[in-house]
Amino acid sequence: MSKVGKNTDLLVALFPSPNRGRLSVGGHPPFGLFFQARLWVIVLSECQRTGHAQAFYFPREKVASHAEVRPLQEMTLHSFTLCFWVHNLHQGKQTVFLYSTPENENELVVTVGLDVCVWVGGSFVQFDLHRKSEEWVHHCITWASHSGDVNLWVNGAVGTAKNIQKGYVIQKGGTAILGKYKNSMLNVFGNGFSGWISQVNLWSHVLDYNEIQQLTLCKHEDKKGNIIAWGQTPFLLYGGVVVDVDTSCS
Repeated sequence: MSKVGKNTDLLVALFPSPNRGRLSVGGHPPFGLFFQARLWVIVLSECQRTGHAQAFYFPREKVASHAEVRPLQEMTLHSFTLCFWVHNLHQGKQTVFLYSTPENENELVVTVGLDVCVWVGGSFVQFDLHRKSEEWVHHCITWASHSGDVNLWVNGAVGTAKNIQKGYVIQKGGTAILGKYKNSMLNVFGNGFSGWISQVNLWSHVLDYNEIQQLTLCKHEDKKGNIIAWGQTPFLLYGGVVVDVDTSCS
């Protein structure tokens, strides 16, 4: 275990794995049992010293595998854009992003599968995809409080806007998670994601058409969110999540 970065005192613990060039976090003996009660902070920009972008792999067999996000700013949002790449291993409903507060477990939630569902302030809208994919797929979700409009972009194509929670403000003081839905009262997990997640970025404003197109085409990799910035935001990994090579833009 060693310190990482010039301006941070966060610790990174990466254990080599023989499989596909991955870095196994916390699951390598003798640390496996200890890891269940302990979190390791991962700063992805440090991993990029290998010359490869990084993705998180969520094993299907690991019920509690998820990554807790430490946003760069408070999550008081009058609007947002959330973008990410996913390569999921099955088509059932799976939670990619969950932000819950003490007052509202579904403050901001995004699930993928045969449809994409977006929750804001406990209310949700559903986008039917009518498509199956076993490859990497790029998603961007935008929402603006002043209009309530929600837009879903899939691989650069945008559908018909839906409307939700006009005038609402997403509240600060919550917990953000990748890869699982967590019921705080029962402390149980559900709708687990299995597969790869990468390039998760969250902005406190709505990106325009050209910006989203550039992200979809992997031509704007230096554009990072101001709330969550892939490669800069620390993550806390649980339950055998693996740091893998990101092939989303290959």
